[in-house]
Amino acid sequence: MKRSKFNIVLYDRRWKAGFSLIELLVVISIIALFAALIVPFTARVFAKRTITRVQIELYKLDSAIESYKATLGVYPPGNLFANRWTNKSEHFATTLFYELTGCTNNVDVMNTPIKIADLKAATGNEAILNSPEMGGPGRNFFGSVRPDQHAVPNTSKIREFVVNVPGPEPTSGPVYDLEKEGRIVNPWNYDPSSTNKINADRFDLWVDIFVGKRIYRICNWSPEPVILR
Repeated sequence: MKRSKFNIVLYDRRWKAGFSLIELLVVISIIALFAALIVPFTARVFAKRTITRVQIELYKLDSAIESYKATLGVYPPGNLFANRWTNKSEHFATTLFYELTGCTNNVDVMNTPIKIADLKAATGNEAILNSPEMGGPGRNFFGSVRPDQHAVPNTSKIREFVVNVPGPEPTSGPVYDLEKEGRIVNPWNYDPSSTNKINADRFDLWVDIFVGKRIYRICNWSPEPVILR
């Protein structure tokens, strides 16, 4: 800042430009600070929301299985090849979808034919208990099923309950939905009878999901998600 001989204040343009640059740097620093605070908070909110959504689906499946047991006297059958399910990261397909939603004349609730050969190859079972012999649909213990809650994985070729959240990729590669090209699916795991199940008097029900950089196991033997990695 300078003064003229007439006592008029003159501003140095270079000083003004320098001050504006400092202001800009301060603003950028404040924005960066807020971003550093907000991003982790947003990630935590997203993770909590995703986990809660999957837990709600777990509770619904769990309740449907218990209703099935209360009505038919037994739990839905599991996979006959998984007697010693030593690795819970490995998936064994089951007929749980058909048992909980019912079927009619070897057709599921989506009007898709159920092939006994595929059932036997994938699960070891050759029949569905919740399938009336004298016509009419089987009982629906689950209720309405959203499109994102089921799929026909290429690994089993039978309809299974899935969760609409990515999971760890199996060593054999991604699991694709045979009905929707390019859709990768994450099936639920159900174990009512293996010698290594955790819930001795009930059944094990779980799914592993990727949320952020972590892998969580949502399961019916722990009220909180289990952090695997």
